[in-house]
Amino acid sequence: DAGIDDALAIFCAFKYCNVKAISCTYGNCEQQKVFQNVKRIVSVYKQQHPDFQPPIICLSSSCSLSKVQPVRPPNDELNYHGLDGLGNVPIVDECVLDIVPQDFILTYTTLIAEFPAMAFISIGPLTAASILSSLNLPINLFLMGCCFDILEPYAKGNMGRFGFPNAEHNLVCDVEAARELFKKQNTLVVDWNLCLQNLLNKNEYENLHFQSGKVGLFHRNVSQWFLKRCNEDNIDFCCCDSLIVFCNCFCEFEYLNGEIEIQEDGKTVFNESPNGNCQIVTKIDKQK
Repeated sequence: DAGIDDALAIFCAFKYCNVKAISCTYGNCEQQKVFQNVKRIVSVYKQQHPDFQPPIICLSSSCSLSKVQPVRPPNDELNYHGLDGLGNVPIVDECVLDIVPQDFILTYTTLIAEFPAMAFISIGPLTAASILSSLNLPINLFLMGCCFDILEPYAKGNMGRFGFPNAEHNLVCDVEAARELFKKQNTLVVDWNLCLQNLLNKNEYENLHFQSGKVGLFHRNVSQWFLKRCNEDNIDFCCCDSLIVFCNCFCEFEYLNGEIEIQEDGKTVFNESPNGNCQIVTKIDKQK
């Protein structure tokens, strides 16, 4: 959904993965803003790496399938991503590519037929993945979502001020979509507590941008709003979405097997089982 942590995740994916396509959904902001943000992210990377072949960009789901969902106030000054999703930083000297969005279903079916091992990394609401699942299309699903009470330190979630104190943002945007996915899809999950275990302090965060040219400057600029909000809440920088990209790229993590149950308020319960269809990441190599 193209927030500030999504930008970092996408840049990581461009560096370490072969990104075939990006689907734009909703979440931190509405879909057209997400599309604009993804174009900015792709364009900045292309400026720094002229030989980079931009991925296909699609418009997938623009709204939730669930009746119960959080509602973001229109002038929410507490938003960690700014009103535009990228820290309220205007386009100044960026050369934004003129990219025409492609059909989501057609793009996915074409790519998964050609690349059966292709991963679907969900770093926004699970609506788009649920649509693919409803069409019985194969999905190798990796996602950032959930907040399990079996991991330490346990935090209830990050949606308390929206009326869902036990929920994680990406999941609670579409609880019904997540519930259907967890019933039938093999899924690898990075949860909110793992994100909190791997917070970056200010020095670690600054090192992400060291000698990284236009990409580093862009992410440093759009992150100022996020860092301001972190300082106000007295927390360090939370990578979130980039952790699931890391797990897809390097596969160096510890995990548990089991099944995931979702309650009405978005709380996620993990039931450990050797035959479960879901894996939750319990530890990664933060230094790597």
